[in-house]
Amino acid sequence: MLPTPENTPLGGRLRFLRKRQGLTQAGLSRRTGISPATICKLERGGETAHPEIVGKLLAYFGRDAAEAFPESKDAVDELIPVKDFGSWLRNFRVRKGLQQVELAKLLGMSKASVSAYEQNQTRPGNVVLKRLRKVFKLNGEFDKFL
Repeated sequence: MLPTPENTPLGGRLRFLRKRQGLTQAGLSRRTGISPATICKLERGGETAHPEIVGKLLAYFGRDAAEAFPESKDAVDELIPVKDFGSWLRNFRVRKGLQQVELAKLLGMSKASVSAYEQNQTRPGNVVLKRLRKVFKLNGEFDKFL
């Protein structure tokens, strides 16, 4: 088994998860939609880890990701702490491995609207909340933030 010490940077943890599944960087790229160059840079520590990319990777690796981040209850919650609706939506989107434009398409709205919700510039109306609940089969997990 490959070591995963708590002080290993993100790149080493990503490499651990990838190799554990017997994947090449190209193979991980095909499965996640993240370019091989970005994966290579992340593993070398030369790329800033955008939450959306980390979200896609964590979504792909699922429960295995918890083993690579043993000191953390939840890696996404550490990246994007939930304190209001906007941060909840961003956390949720990243957890699903979606970019703003992808979430917007699923909800039938513009990327600008998703961005405004995530920045708490506007609040979603009932129609959008119903779509969010329906598309992702939610039971009001975000109601406390409205």
